[in-house]
Amino acid sequence: MQVPFITYYSAVVATTSLIVAASLAIIKFKEYRRDSRGIAVGYAWTGNPYDTDKIFLTNLSAIPVLVSYWSLEWHERRFLRKPKIIPIHIYDDEDLHITLEPRTRSTLEFKDQYRFSWSTKKNASLFIRLNITGRKNPLILNVI
Repeated sequence: MQVPFITYYSAVVATTSLIVAASLAIIKFKEYRRDSRGIAVGYAWTGNPYDTDKIFLTNLSAIPVLVSYWSLEWHERRFLRKPKIIPIHIYDDEDLHITLEPRTRSTLEFKDQYRFSWSTKKNASLFIRLNITGRKNPLILNVI
């Protein structure tokens, strides 16, 4: 008589622990997705040669990101082939290190001798290549 009750209670305890564990796993997964969003890119192009053009890098994650090197490049799309990459060399090496604090925005300013032409051919896009410390491959983000 006692064996069916023990089996029933052990099934209830196992089911309850499964529901609690699954709920905690879902919460942990949502926290992980919230905290590891990455980097967003925006820009402000004035078109005026006397104003400052800007590219904004926003760290959406909860940990700081160390950018050891960044560069700008045009990607010219070609039919059924890899895009042609045209780098833009405007800064010295000492100006290319950035620390993006958690959930903050950093601004790259382009004025005076650091200006470049934002006008492109109709089939090219501006990209920023970020070499992030601790990451094997660079992160390539579309600016325009």
